[in-house]
Amino acid sequence: MRIVVVASGALAPGDETWLDGADAVIAADGGATILDRLGLRPDRLVGDLDSVDVALAGRLAGAGVPVDRHPVDKEASDTELAVRTALARGADRI
Repeated sequence: MRIVVVASGALAPGDETWLDGADAVIAADGGATILDRLGLRPDRLVGDLDSVDVALAGRLAGAGVPVDRHPVDKEASDTELAVRTALARGADRI
C-alpha cells in the first residue's frame, strides 16, 4: 500500500504527481493547506493543527476526514506523526 504524506511548505514543480495512484493521502498539519490549494482533500489530517487554518480543519472534519489532533508540546514533529500513522495503516511505501 502506498500512502503519501503531505507536509507544509512550498511545492516544487511536479510534486503533485506523487499523489497519482496513492492508496491514501495523509496531511501533516499544514499539508492540508497544500492539498486544499490543489483542490484535494486528504484521507486523514494528523498533527497539532497549529499550521492549518481552523476553518479548513473544520471543513475537513465536517466532510468526514478523520482528524488525529496531538498536543502542541510533543516529542515528534507533525510529519513524523503522519508517517507513523501511515505505517500503522499498513503502508509499505510512503
